[in-house]
Amino acid sequence: NVRSLAFHHTPVFDNGLLVLHNGKWRLIKKGKGYQLYNLDVDKEGTNNIASKEPGILKEMIKKFGAMFQPSNKTALQNN
Repeated sequence: NVRSLAFHHTPVFDNGLLVLHNGKWRLIKKGKGYQLYNLDVDKEGTNNIASKEPGILKEMIKKFGAMFQPSNKTALQNN
């Protein structure tokens, strides 16, 4: 099961739930916090490993931020 880079936005109460998938990784931004999941070993997304994988978390947040830069529309297509 190959996952490419994908972005989802789901309204949740007053805060939006933003989700970024990149390969086996799922990044969830809810409010000001982030959650990170390795979907290869945690298909249900129940074990937040953000504190255990700071490098991956930082990389995913960077990709997430690039999606909102108007001048970088192709930034994610090239990664």
